[in-house]
This record gives sequence, structure tokens and C-alpha cells, in this order.
Amino acid sequence: MTTEHKKLSTLSYGIIVGDAELGQDIALLGLSSDYLRLANSYHLELPQVCELHRVIPLESLFFYNVELFDKERFPKRKLLKAEIGIGYTYRDKHKRLRLKRVRPIKYYRDTDGWSQSLPEKFLKFHTPETEEKKYPIITSINPTGDQNLFLIQNSVICSLGNGTPEIVPLRNSEFLGMIDDDVRSVSLQDIFSIERNQVSLNTNSFDVTGKNSEVVSNSLRLKSQRSRPTDPQPGTIIYNNRKKAFEGWDGTSWKTLKMED
Repeated sequence: MTTEHKKLSTLSYGIIVGDAELGQDIALLGLSSDYLRLANSYHLELPQVCELHRVIPLESLFFYNVELFDKERFPKRKLLKAEIGIGYTYRDKHKRLRLKRVRPIKYYRDTDGWSQSLPEKFLKFHTPETEEKKYPIITSINPTGDQNLFLIQNSVICSLGNGTPEIVPLRNSEFLGMIDDDVRSVSLQDIFSIERNQVSLNTNSFDVTGKNSEVVSNSLRLKSQRSRPTDPQPGTIIYNNRKKAFEGWDGTSWKTLKMED
């Protein structure tokens, strides 16, 4: 399974009531008491901060559990159908929230119990027209079994600490990196600012560390500055705008570099 999405979250827990249609995607409704009642949820009330899309960012892969119950109240409530898999939430062209099921892992039917899913074979949760409408409950879950961590093609498993894995899908022509304390798929655009053939590197230091390293260019321009660096390293060269001259730090003092007339 290839993907062009964000990291796979295995830590955060979210829940929401859905409305299954004939297609593969499931519309996401919310967590109001009315929706929870329609879905025959064990919970009578839940805060909106628990809503799936508020806990797990849109377009981020996660392990989902879709459950469809009968109309009997807990503890007599009966599970009719369920599916565990990998998916993500998104907004369609009408700005409506939906769950995109990407990879099913296993499914449940009350007639024959749990079974392993076939790739691209998703369980249908829509209610036939002859029956009373039923609404599934969608929750995020932690993966069970290490083999489920390896279902996403072209991904890297990282550590969040506390024994919690984080799965980072790598997009085409990108690599694994950390930006702003976030491990993710990184592009050159994330590191370099490229505009009109100009490349800007977002860093305070750039080292070429090869033993015989060299920088080759037909010109080199130093940005002018009015004050000298406070902690220069020997070999530092600047253009002093106040003196209109190049200066170099020899480890002891600043020397003006003389230019040939």
C-alpha cells in the first residue's frame, strides 16, 4: 500500500459517530448526545475535544475501528458488524468530514465472528432501505501485533518513547528528517527556500566537512553588516559596511583585508 499522507498516529484516541453510505468512505457526523443515541453508544455524552478529527489531524493515517450495534441498550447491546483497518479523515469538496478507509485488516459479523480482511475488500456498513437506519461508531485504536506496523509500504517506524511506535510514510523523492521537533517525511523545499533560481538555507551554520572539501562558484557575495560578530572563529571574513572594507579575524584581532588597486 503506497501513501502520500502524513504520519500514522498510534497514540491519540478519538471517537465520532458516522453515517455509512453505499461508497467506501464514511461520513463523519459528530459527538452530540443525539448522534450518540442514534449510534446506541455506551456513552451518553462526550466533549467535542474527543472528536476524531480534533485528536488526529486531517490526512494523517491511523488505525480505525468501525462498529455497528443493534438497538438494544447496554449491557444487552449486540455488535452486528465491525472493521479494523488503516485510514484517514479528510474534507470533501463540500467541506464535509469523511473517513477514507485505505487498508482493511480484519472484520467482524455477528453470524461468523472475526475474520482476516482481503486487501481492498471493505465491509459494508450502510443500512438497507427495508431496515431502521443504523449509525456506526468510529474510534482510533492502537495496533495489535507487530505485523500490523508493517502494512504501510515505504514507511519508517520511529520511537515516541514510552514504548509507543510512530509510523512515518516517506513520500516519493523525500527522506526522513526532524523539523521543529517533529519527525516526518521531509522534502528539499522544507529545508531550502527556492525562488527564482535563488536557494536560501534555513540554518545559522553550514559546514562542508569533507577532508578535501571545497566550494566552487564564479562569485561569492558576503552580506554587509555594521557590527562585527561577538564570538568569531579564526578564519571568519566579513564585509564591514561602516568601513566599506573586508575584514578577517585571525584569532586575536580583526584585520582589514587590503584590496589591490
